[in-house]
Amino acid sequence: MHAFTTRTRIMFQHCDPAGIVYHPRFFDMISAAVEDFFDTCLDWHWAQMHGPDGSGVPTVTITVDFTHPVRLGDWLELKVNVLETGRSSLRLQVIGFVSGKQVFDARPTLVHVALATMTSRPWPDEVRARLVEYKVDETGE
Repeated sequence: MHAFTTRTRIMFQHCDPAGIVYHPRFFDMISAAVEDFFDTCLDWHWAQMHGPDGSGVPTVTITVDFTHPVRLGDWLELKVNVLETGRSSLRLQVIGFVSGKQVFDARPTLVHVALATMTSRPWPDEVRARLVEYKVDETGE
């Protein structure tokens, strides 16, 4: 069990006039971290998934607890954990850190679907096997 971690620099485009990240921008960053996780850890790039494989992984629900502001120029570290893998669903935890301090805890749920019909489909066996490597309990451990 281990987490996937990626980093992004907070740019002017992410911020409101006060230099604090405008909260909807976090959803873009969370989505980018999940996409990086699929590419790096599951070896399933979204260009392959959404193209030849005819699959998608839309987010069906997400909750986020924000604990501290993130400012222009900060480096945001995003840690992705797998909480639960269902037949076609995936519950993740994406935790944001700045300088080692937790700034948010997001809990997205994705569903693996056939893009042509937008109906759920089981995870491919090789993807399911890789997901197990990133599974943690609800506390992120």
